[in-house]
Order: sequence, then C-alpha cells, then structure tokens
Amino acid sequence: MTTSPRSSRRVRREPPRILRLEESPAVARVRWARVETARARIAAGYYDRAEIRERLADAVLEELDKS
Repeated sequence: MTTSPRSSRRVRREPPRILRLEESPAVARVRWARVETARARIAAGYYDRAEIRERLADAVLEELDKS
C-alpha cells in the first residue's frame, strides 16, 4: 500500500504574530498607577470582602447592560 506524496505533505503555516506589549495601541490608554493599585489590593485580599465582591458584580452587570 502506498500513499500519494500529496497526502503526506504538511502545510507549513506561519505562527500567529504576537504583538509585543509596547507595540499594542491599547498600551497608551493603560493607567499603570491604577494597575499597580489593583495589584496591591489583590495581594492584600481587598477584593475578597463580600461588600467589595457585590460592588464589583454590580459594576460588571451595569457594563454588560450598556452593550
């Protein structure tokens, strides 16, 4: 039993291009001080409190209603 050369060929595809963070147009809009504040709050357990989780859930639902 022989296989045709075509069936054994693999199509060579280029890997998807991944933008480096500094190449992304969204980076200009990031407020890094806010990111660092959020990271510090996460590390301290701020977002694990029930009242904060509720406020976050409400904010997410409001954003979803807008779209």
